[in-house]
Amino acid sequence: MKIAKFWDYQWGKRFPIMFRSTRRIRHKVGIAEVLAQDPKINETELTELARYGPGTKRTVGQYLKYAGLDLVKKKSPGACRQVRDGLKHVPWSDPAEDPLLHPTRDQQRRPGR
Repeated sequence: MKIAKFWDYQWGKRFPIMFRSTRRIRHKVGIAEVLAQDPKINETELTELARYGPGTKRTVGQYLKYAGLDLVKKKSPGACRQVRDGLKHVPWSDPAEDPLLHPTRDQQRRPGR
């Protein structure tokens, strides 16, 4: 007897939830071309969407560029090369606040942190 995995069942219930979540994320990212690809984007429940966000240290664009993601063409280069070659630092929007560019004395004593 095969042991059931969570991904093996109830897709009729899971897909609508997944699509609602995906649409909320698309709204949060805010790329017009991505929003335009979804014919039901205007049916998205946006209640409390402002509570969640990408943060203030980097923009969504900086992250997408770093990750090599193209949300319009739905392409990703994969992460094998980046992991093998070493992940690169994505600078903060305000370089004056970036701890990697301006480490404190405590951080200077503990390299790699």
